[in-house]
Amino acid sequence: MGLVVSLALCNSGSAVADDAFPAIPEEAPTIELTLRSAAAPEPALKYRFVRDLNERKPGNAVPYYYRAIRLEREFRGGDKPEFAEKWNSWLETKPKDLPLAEVRAWLNARQSLLHELRTAVSRERCDWDLRIQDIPGREAIAFLMAEFQEARTLARILQLEAKLAIAEGRHADAIGTIRDGFQLATEIDRSMPILITNLIGLAIANIMRDCVTELIAAEGSPNLYWALQTLPPQMFDMTSSMDLELDLPLRFLPFLRDAETAERSPEEWNRLLVEAVREVDQLERSNNMSSREASVTYRLMATGLVMKSYPFAKRELLASGFDAARLERLPTAQVVAIFALRCQKHARDELVKWNHVPYPEARVGLERSMAQLREQRYLGPPLPKRDPLLIVSLLYPAVTNARTAIANGERSHAALLVIEALRLHMAENDGQLPRTLADIKTVPVPLNPATGKPFAYRVAADHAELYVPPADGRVHQNGRRYVLRTGK
Repeated sequence: MGLVVSLALCNSGSAVADDAFPAIPEEAPTIELTLRSAAAPEPALKYRFVRDLNERKPGNAVPYYYRAIRLEREFRGGDKPEFAEKWNSWLETKPKDLPLAEVRAWLNARQSLLHELRTAVSRERCDWDLRIQDIPGREAIAFLMAEFQEARTLARILQLEAKLAIAEGRHADAIGTIRDGFQLATEIDRSMPILITNLIGLAIANIMRDCVTELIAAEGSPNLYWALQTLPPQMFDMTSSMDLELDLPLRFLPFLRDAETAERSPEEWNRLLVEAVREVDQLERSNNMSSREASVTYRLMATGLVMKSYPFAKRELLASGFDAARLERLPTAQVVAIFALRCQKHARDELVKWNHVPYPEARVGLERSMAQLREQRYLGPPLPKRDPLLIVSLLYPAVTNARTAIANGERSHAALLVIEALRLHMAENDGQLPRTLADIKTVPVPLNPATGKPFAYRVAADHAELYVPPADGRVHQNGRRYVLRTGK
């Protein structure tokens, strides 16, 4: 009984009719899997992707993570060059096609690393003791987080271990390894309130979801619906990180914080603007100017900035109700600083507010806010009138993409739940697929959290299709088209 499920990331509580099934973009990757009937395990939570609290041990995970990272570096340094190519190829190879003896030997040589990693994920707490919010702006941007980047490599080692377990039919071992990977993802995500660690954690979780997909396709694999449900539906919350990163301009240029109340001489305000120009320029690009050349250049740039921005800033502040008499007394550089501060706060809040709204509505609202900020010249190009120091244009646009990345991950998780719900239905219906997802009565079938709408699903003569689109509806390479064929 052959079945194909074509899936490009979208969830469903009911199916759409064939004539309503969307055209799947060519860019959407196709993943072919074999679906086999699989009832829920007994007991239902026999398998979990979250370690039970009773299994956790006292202590801090971080020292063990550092030991695992150190050992990984040592192993990597001792590997022959050809092993780097083999290692990468193994990660792209299906479990059944792995050179098992070679992979087993490679992993056996790294048992000390895996021991440290398993010790880490079994600890009760994980405190990296890193407060990036205490690090000044430019230092925070340049903050090197090699340990977090190298956590991806640890995740890849777990991925290979899971592949080997799947290939050898050790499904419980594979589930345990995947569980450890999800724990690693969570602890990297929560290490610091900064988007880069959120995104590294998300990348690790996506690696583990790939392992889940391979396990689902393995002959005799248990149903993972309830194991997947043990993971929180929103594993990654970037609200604090977004708040911190959108506040970077004020940490980067701290004199802006009290721009409206500080009493400084005109000379001091001019000096601070020169310093601001230098900081922003060095953040945006490196240069080879001598210190003397740089000093002259930045003074000229700051002078030009004030001359260009002051008239517009003054008009805007007056229009907003700023006291006219006081405005006339303020140094021109301070007027520009006050205007820059107010514009930064407005732009920040126009973006941050959407973090408190579910993604389907937030995506639309965030796109509208970004369009308005560009139209109103808070963001460039062209040069933004309402961002005289260019700090909003430089730091904000990339930040807004992170919410979509999180939504893509949540959508992928829900898609796996749909596939396992299909296998549960097959187990209760002589291996038959449901005509629609609404026909599945055993368990709830999730909607697509990225859209709030059902998955598009249909059954053809010899296959079923389930389409899961990209969260933003545009970058179709982030979609999936799963082709799943039934097997005994």
